[in-house]
Amino acid sequence: MEAGADIVDVYQIHGGDGDGADIIFNFNGKRIAVSVFPSYSAGQQNQNSVQNRLIHLMDRIATGDVEDDEYDDMEDEILEIILNAGRPVFKAQTTPQIESKTSRDLHGIIYPATSHFQLLGSSENAFIAPIKASEAYTLSADDSYYQEAEELELGIDLSLPWYSSRAILCTEVFVEGSGQVASLVLVEDAEMFCKALGSAGGLIGTSVGREMGCLQDIYDRLPPQHNATIHIPHLLGYVRHADTYRIIGFLRQWIPGQRLREMDVPKVSFQRRRKWHCQIRQAVRALHSKGIVWGDGKASNVIVDEHDDAWLVDFGGGWTEGWVSEELADTMEGDEQAIRRIGQFLQLN
Repeated sequence: MEAGADIVDVYQIHGGDGDGADIIFNFNGKRIAVSVFPSYSAGQQNQNSVQNRLIHLMDRIATGDVEDDEYDDMEDEILEIILNAGRPVFKAQTTPQIESKTSRDLHGIIYPATSHFQLLGSSENAFIAPIKASEAYTLSADDSYYQEAEELELGIDLSLPWYSSRAILCTEVFVEGSGQVASLVLVEDAEMFCKALGSAGGLIGTSVGREMGCLQDIYDRLPPQHNATIHIPHLLGYVRHADTYRIIGFLRQWIPGQRLREMDVPKVSFQRRRKWHCQIRQAVRALHSKGIVWGDGKASNVIVDEHDDAWLVDFGGGWTEGWVSEELADTMEGDEQAIRRIGQFLQLN
């Protein structure tokens, strides 16, 4: 959105407990985070303060307790208060160097440089003051640390290599935002596919963590020679935070090709469509024989490569309406349903 002559885009709003809130936004190309904490008077919260008004608005947005049209009005009110208090301070920030859009290191994408501030003062005299990242309402994911117990739970295979987040060059980014990245990357001059998540909570219980776990299970239970007939990308290694060494993602084999969902199916011969469907079914059945579930099977999670072979990708789990029913998410029955619906998509029935 344009706020006067300034360009402002909201990235994230955090809140929900009433103990504070924050908003992270782009201001003329600069990443700004403003924390807000409750205002007290005579030892009690001042319910009429500008801080408590902002916390109330941010809590409602963060918890999803708002309709779409109301959301825009609330976001506008939050930005109006913060920009009126801090616009001169934000403009005084050093303009960051222009980054190359064709080659950025993974660390810089997941953990972009952010200036942290706190809103202080009264409704009539609110102002912005700089604070340390450690003083912000939301813990910076960049402050997360290595945990041996976490790696044991993730089942990290120590025989596979790991690479620093600063040693990985992103050449084509497919997903970027909220600390998550999916990208074609260069690692020591080799092309790979990378998924990473810079979350203070780590990878356990996330789609990135699930996908990494599935690829590890495939690596352990399905010998690489199976990929002559079963087309599933190899797990190639892990991504560690450049400073804390915590595992934040994985690297797998890059499969050049086209997503099945993007194919002009009526123009493809019946023989080719049937071949792809047979390969998909064969790969899924091989997974099931080892107790592994694809999850969220659908045509957009199949890549047809340069040799006209169909590969299963995206093991992040979940379900998509029209492909897998919600009650069958992350089950073998859900995978079987996806196979049938991919067959319908390929017009084989």
